Amino acid sequence: MPTKIVVCPGCNTRITCEGDPGENIEVKCPNCGKKGLVRFEKTQQVGSEYMIEVRNFTKIYDGVKVVDNISFNVRKGEIFGFLGPNGAGKSTTIKAMLGLIYPSSGEIKVNCFDITREGKHIRKHIGYLPENITFYDNLTALQTLYFYSDMRSIPRDNCWSLLEEFELREFANKKVGTFSKGMARRLGLAQAFLGKPKLVILDEPTVGLDPSGVIKVREKIRSLKKSGTTVFLSSHILSEVQKVCDRVGIMNKGVLVAVDAVANLTKETSLEEVFMKYVED
Repeated sequence: MPTKIVVCPGCNTRITCEGDPGENIEVKCPNCGKKGLVRFEKTQQVGSEYMIEVRNFTKIYDGVKVVDNISFNVRKGEIFGFLGPNGAGKSTTIKAMLGLIYPSSGEIKVNCFDITREGKHIRKHIGYLPENITFYDNLTALQTLYFYSDMRSIPRDNCWSLLEEFELREFANKKVGTFSKGMARRLGLAQAFLGKPKLVILDEPTVGLDPSGVIKVREKIRSLKKSGTTVFLSSHILSEVQKVCDRVGIMNKGVLVAVDAVANLTKETSLEEVFMKYVED
């Protein structure tokens, strides 16, 4: 986290403070008690075509490499599919991209910011739907979206429109504990799009949805691409991945075994057959 040394205008005491880029930090002089705001300017970054940059990322748990030295990029405005069998290292990589765990080695940047050092700032601009999302049962759907908005320090402006988009408006004041699995999934999708994030990470977004819900998610992902939003999609439903993704990366046993455009991979076969070729023992 960046640090600054400021001088109190009242007594000339030197004060060291920390903050994320773009933040205003209230500082109180320990000597005279005078208060003031310290502005941490956003880091000036060299422009990049990539929203996500993963370089030599390795993660080790208890001496075991669960992700082994992988590297890939995701372009801004791209829909990128992240595939692999269970235990391949996909979830670990996603958690590292979100700054929820730290790399054992290597680096991950999101929109040019190092996620390890500046994760707090970056997470405000990432929408995330985990594979297994849980809500507070005693909150209503609307209260849940308000909660996530407040937690991420973003306006509540589009909560109602998202409920309507995912056909939950009539259930806005119904407690989430009474929701079906499909309704809870739709609410999870709605919270991922709060604040119109620059990057949306979706882990199995269509699990539990009926066919109309699957189509709605597909249309939403395509509309995000048109608006310039980057979508990082992890799914076992390869037919859906083939329909919406520009490129895919395939993980197997902690190693990134393939990265290519969907059009290139599926020139002569389906994505399912390509996938099986790369993950077979």
